[in-house]
Amino acid sequence: MTKTARYLDKVTNSRQPLTKTSSCRGEDAIAVLLNQTRSLMGIATVRSADAIAASQARAISTENFVFKNFNQSLIATQSATDTNSIVSSENNSIIAASNADAFLGLDPITGKDFGIGSITNEVTGEGSITGVAGGFASVAGTFFVHAGETFSFEFSGYLQMNTSLQNAETQTANTAGRIAFGVYDVTRKPTRLDFLEVTSGLDTPGDRDFLNFQTSGNNISLNPQQTRFERQTGNLEESTFVSIVGKYKTQPFKRDTLLVLGDLALALKPPLEPYMYRKCQLTDSKPYTLQIPEDAIANGTCAAF
Repeated sequence: MTKTARYLDKVTNSRQPLTKTSSCRGEDAIAVLLNQTRSLMGIATVRSADAIAASQARAISTENFVFKNFNQSLIATQSATDTNSIVSSENNSIIAASNADAFLGLDPITGKDFGIGSITNEVTGEGSITGVAGGFASVAGTFFVHAGETFSFEFSGYLQMNTSLQNAETQTANTAGRIAFGVYDVTRKPTRLDFLEVTSGLDTPGDRDFLNFQTSGNNISLNPQQTRFERQTGNLEESTFVSIVGKYKTQPFKRDTLLVLGDLALALKPPLEPYMYRKCQLTDSKPYTLQIPEDAIANGTCAAF
């Protein structure tokens, strides 16, 4: 049984009584996400003890990332996906579904290398039900860069989450997700050169919503016109939308260098220890759009938090 399956089974079979504040919590889910190096991860959970069958609860989590326009050619690629969904119902209606895709390689139409990963997790139910859907999508590409040359590519991604319920006393809906990439020098001892990561979660009707953004900033530039951080929280319907568009470009390397883009654990065996993450919590309940200041991008700090 995979880590995703073990976690979903643990959440679904929890014997903790359902109250307004006890649920499969968003921070529990993100703890699973942050302790892995996967490029994309997501989870959606719904629990309801409502006796009214028509009282619906819903949680949706979608993550997507694209790499394109590499200035160097791939010499090795790997991709991996995993999805699981679990439901429990007392003769009531519930649907839990998870889909994941990952690819990194040559586009037969354009003749150029590109990479893509996507995940969609959805749980919808009514009555006395419990449902969990989660999974990951990950890619890893290896590049050889000659001395005096640079390494560059363009990237784009988005993370979208929605939760809704009708009874705050008997229902909960949670989502958590992650979109990220890293660039590693693996010529000798693996060393992370740069990274970008967005993690987010919704806890409805609780107050454990969060949105975290961090980047090394050294060689990463974001397009301010196409990069957005938006949230709507504090009600029985909550949402998060993040759009990331930018370019990665290094300085010329002083020596021949072997690089890995994406999931280092997927490219190298055995897997390395997970990174340590600094959290920047957002807990207010007002709708807003986050603007990323230039100094936050340059210095790799949390944007507008």
